[in-house]
Amino acid sequence: SSEDSKSDIISTILSDFENKDPLIKSIAVRQAGFFSTKETASTLIPIILKASQLDDSYIRKTAALSILRVYQNDPVLIPQYNLDLTLHSLLDDQNPNVLSNAISAISEINTLRSSPIIKISISSIEHMLSIIEDATEWAQIQIIDFITENMPPNPEAVNQLNIVNRLSAFLYYSNPGLTMSTVRCCLKMCIIKKNHEWTKEVLSQIMPPLVFLLDNCNEIQYIVLRSITVILQKYKSI
Repeated sequence: SSEDSKSDIISTILSDFENKDPLIKSIAVRQAGFFSTKETASTLIPIILKASQLDDSYIRKTAALSILRVYQNDPVLIPQYNLDLTLHSLLDDQNPNVLSNAISAISEINTLRSSPIIKISISSIEHMLSIIEDATEWAQIQIIDFITENMPPNPEAVNQLNIVNRLSAFLYYSNPGLTMSTVRCCLKMCIIKKNHEWTKEVLSQIMPPLVFLLDNCNEIQYIVLRSITVILQKYKSI
């Protein structure tokens, strides 16, 4: 019967989570998220909660995406089991890959909600900036985009975090996506800070890398030219 089959699946997940092999453990965590419903949550969600605190970073990053799956199955389960707090803890994880997966989960969940699932603090953004250099290039893009979208409109925080200077090296990476994400973040800081002289200085930093990107394929050239056009419309004085 279907009930027997579901019971077998849950038993397998519980058994696999006790396995010492981190890959098998991670599969169990992934399946725990997939099969979490009102009926199975009390059995399976504790697996995700435990996984988020284990030493193995691969298991922790799997836990982040499992929380996303739980939300997709039943949003009510998130506050019921404090999974939003778990996501917040993963956002402050010391491993950039875990952080990246937490960002992916939070960003995806936020697209399904009228308000963000958690409030992003200045200290969390500071943490992201402190470990971003250890992340892969695509994880760096995720982190920078997340900072851009979640930066509070606080000019003092822009000064405190020194975001533009700390990200300036990413303007000259070979990955065009990383350059464009950095440019976008710098422009967001200009909008928040609203300081004419400071904005001129930032624009002088981001325009040369944008022009450099024109030495790419047609698709990237088009995106860069559109970006330059938007910047010139916003800041006519340059």
